[in-house]
Order: sequence, then C-alpha cells, then structure tokens
Amino acid sequence: MSEIPQWKEENIGNKLKLLSGFPFFSSRFSTEEGMPLIRIRDVLDSKIETYYTGSYLPMYVIRQGDILIGMDGDFHISKWNNQDALLNQRVLKIEVLDSNEMDLEFVFYWLQPFIKKVNDITAATTVKHLSVKDVKKAKGKIPKKPIQTKIGVILSNIDRAIESTQALIEKYQLIKSGLMHDLFTRGIGADGKLRPPRETAPELYQETAIGWIPKEWGELVTLESLLANLPNNFRCGPFGSALLKSELVENGIPFLGIDNIHIEKLNDNFKRFVRRSCGSKKRG
Repeated sequence: MSEIPQWKEENIGNKLKLLSGFPFFSSRFSTEEGMPLIRIRDVLDSKIETYYTGSYLPMYVIRQGDILIGMDGDFHISKWNNQDALLNQRVLKIEVLDSNEMDLEFVFYWLQPFIKKVNDITAATTVKHLSVKDVKKAKGKIPKKPIQTKIGVILSNIDRAIESTQALIEKYQLIKSGLMHDLFTRGIGADGKLRPPRETAPELYQETAIGWIPKEWGELVTLESLLANLPNNFRCGPFGSALLKSELVENGIPFLGIDNIHIEKLNDNFKRFVRRSCGSKKRG
C-alpha cells in the first residue's frame, strides 16, 4: 500500500509574492490609445476598456496567465487572459516566492475558497475592501510540491474542459439563433427545406408590418385572436404583489415568480407556495 501523502499546516500567505497595483494618474486614461490598463471591473472577464498614455515601471506589466485578485466590492481571483496590460490600484498580483516549494497553479485553486470565505465574512456598509494583510494571513494544510503540482494539473484540465464545453454551447446557440431567424422569416417549403431567401426568390414573399414573410403564410393575425374564448385568457399580476409574507407557506400551490422564468426555460424548482384560499379575501 502506498504511503498517504502528509499535509502540513503552513502560513501560505508568507510564501507568496504580492504586488499591489499602482495608482496611475486618471488624467492619462484613454479609451482608444496607450497601454491597456487592468481595473477591478476587468479582473473576472479579462476585458480591456481603459488605456494609459503615461510612463510606467515594467514591474506593473501583467501578462497572460498571471493571477489577479480584485480587492474592492466582491473579491474575485482570476487569471488574466488577454494581452499585456498594466496593474492598476486595488488589483493584486499573486506569485510564489519559491517555485521549488510552492506550485503556482495549486496556489491559484487553493486561494479561491479562501478568498470567498474572506469576502463572505467581511462586513461592509458601502463597498468591501480586501487588504494585502488579509492575504498574508492565509493559513492551511498543504502537501509537498509534487502533490501540489498533480492537484494543479488535474484542476486546470477540468477548467479547460469546462471552457471547451462553454465554447461549444455558445457556438450552437449562435447556430440555433440563426436557424430560428430563418425559420421565422422564410419558413419551410413543400419539399421540407427552407425556402430560398427573398433576395433570390422575391416572388415567394410579401411585405408586412413586421417585415417580409412568405406569401403562403397569409395575413397577419394578432395574438389576442388566437386565445381561447374564455374569461381572463390573457393576464398577468399583480396577484403576487397583493400577498403578505405571512401568507407564504412551505407546501401548497406553487407560487410562480420572475425568479422561475429564464430564457427558453421554466425553472420549476419552486421555493414559495400559497394556500388554495390565499388572496380570495379583499383587504381594506
């Protein structure tokens, strides 16, 4: 039986090299020219919206793959995934002091729950602030460097698989959007295929108040004309706004709210319920 690797309690913060961003002069900020500048709002998605036209020290240049923490608002840790950019104030760069002792990839994943915990327990009246001292206080059990490296490789491979899956989802969503547009503007002909576009077969289309549609579709009708001939066949709230919090119960008729409505999806994981008789009495 192989020996179980030992995890030792360490002051991890003392093993990190922390670089706080520089307070670059806002008078030199630009939206079009200069060196890209990383502000707190850019940390999560690696967007570039601001540039700096002044001089700067090379130590504040961030490169792709560098680990950053946003230190105001909700604290986030992320890898920079864009071109070289400058490290602005209230953004923290994380490195390890000794790469023979600590694996940077392991540190990246270890810090994620730590930063979340600090964020959750940090009180705020307006905006929460993370300090370098908070990161310096990071303590926990860690394995030897070879085990750290294995853990980092496994987790980074999982992240890459997730990114690839998300990219595929976005690709197929674009394909679906394009197909829906074609189906709702061209429709399907007798042969079961999409009609040719209006540019190549204008005789198949008619101009309407909502744009060009196939002639075979006939005249436009309103949604109201398609509803069942019943009272209240088309209604919305404010039943929900007439409810008191005390009238919500743990079991009963599911209460449908805006939190249940998503794009192309109804979330039926109801968390609020009302009694059958709820709302039947008028309030003075």
